[in-house]
Amino acid sequence: MKEDTDSKKMQIAKEWLEGLAQGRGGREIETRALQNLLSVRVHRGLIHCNFIIPKSLSDRDGNWHVGAIATLIDVVGSAAIVSCVGIIKVSVDFNISYFSTAKIDEEVEIEAKVLGHKGKLSLNTVEIRKKGSGEMIAFGKQWMSSINPNIINVDPIQDTKKFLEGLAKGGLGGELDRQALQNLHSIRVHKGLIHCNFVVPRSLSDRDGNWHVGAIAMLIDVISAAVINSSVGDVKISVDFNISYFSMAKIDVLIVPPFIYSLN
Repeated sequence: MKEDTDSKKMQIAKEWLEGLAQGRGGREIETRALQNLLSVRVHRGLIHCNFIIPKSLSDRDGNWHVGAIATLIDVVGSAAIVSCVGIIKVSVDFNISYFSTAKIDEEVEIEAKVLGHKGKLSLNTVEIRKKGSGEMIAFGKQWMSSINPNIINVDPIQDTKKFLEGLAKGGLGGELDRQALQNLHSIRVHKGLIHCNFVVPRSLSDRDGNWHVGAIAMLIDVISAAVINSSVGDVKISVDFNISYFSMAKIDVLIVPPFIYSLN
């Protein structure tokens, strides 16, 4: 059964790439960037293919345009991930190093490889080399995230409310998440908007009796993920996280954004 599923994912990736190369599916920029893609070989987490640079993708000096290279790396890298997980992901962190150039009608070889997964994130690399000499043209590395892999029809608002209430009651999530949200209550969830109250427990205080900044960060991270879930129906994980601390709160202080009320 697993072999059948893996085979189907690889077939989806192959058909998607070949469709783009033939001008079917995708956006115009993708079909243009892949118009001369050929010899597509797909394995689980690994793609090999060749590409002949057309005149339409050259810059003013007759070289393969760096923007077209970037588009090809993005799409072929995404296809490699499709061959593993069966869904198309989007880039959230994308780095390319350009080592040399290629001219019109020159043939290059492309290898896309999936290195691993972390939650909803997947990491891949893409190498482009000149056919024959093997000279490196470009190397891409990208983290990609699912847009919304849920295929079950779930009400994201109710699902989000149950998720937060489950954490607050200690029935869901990891130990740190449960501890950070243990006194969360009065949860009101709308699409893309969450209001809730929180009483700072002694277990989350620092040595000065203030709400620990690490605990604040955990709460912000979880509720931020929850508010996204209420909108798109998918719990995501942080890839860039910045917090500004403006004041502090003591043990047994009720947090009601945007105000703080003391229970003493």
